[in-house]
Amino acid sequence: TKNKYLSLILFLIITFAASAIGGFTTSVYKEPWYSQIILPSYNPPSWVFGPVWSTLYVFMSIAIWKAWDLTRNKQLLKIIFYIFFFNAIWSVIFFGFHNIGLALVDLIIILFFITLLMKIYYKISKTSFYLMVPYLIWTSYAFILNTSIYLLTKKIFWDNFYTHSGGDALIFWVVFPRFCFCPWTFRLAFWWAVAGVSVFGCVEQALFGI
Repeated sequence: TKNKYLSLILFLIITFAASAIGGFTTSVYKEPWYSQIILPSYNPPSWVFGPVWSTLYVFMSIAIWKAWDLTRNKQLLKIIFYIFFFNAIWSVIFFGFHNIGLALVDLIIILFFITLLMKIYYKISKTSFYLMVPYLIWTSYAFILNTSIYLLTKKIFWDNFYTHSGGDALIFWVVFPRFCFCPWTFRLAFWWAVAGVSVFGCVEQALFGI
């Protein structure tokens, strides 16, 4: 029993240590750039992120701990490592390099690994599965935010659409619920489509400065 709870403490330490990389990058490089870009109306205030992420990290640690205790499946450790890695470098890409398009691709990769991990959890421990649901919801919300910011910074049709017609609220309240409950095949196709657009935008920006 003692070793069992020591492993939980170890998972908590690893989880919060991985998040420290992103937290450091955010604190150093976030401003003044973040205050100067156009944000959607449903962007949460800065004080929300700390408590939310702390809660999610605790839930994730307990989830992997319970699943690991039941199976000792090393594949779980690999997947959670990938999630920690891409979660940490999102802050580096977004706040450090100010590359919104590439950060969007990173979120798609995170969502892929989250759903893969939850699929495994569902067979092992329902508790672990449900503990990951808040993280999936929050990351999906981050995906919508990242997409909105990406479109807003493009300075094309979306600029007037968001500013004058409340298009950002329309995307969140109409597209997001339907996205959550649509078939998995559509969601996968949607992620790949967005990834393609994002990569193209990054290449375009790198080559032509657009």
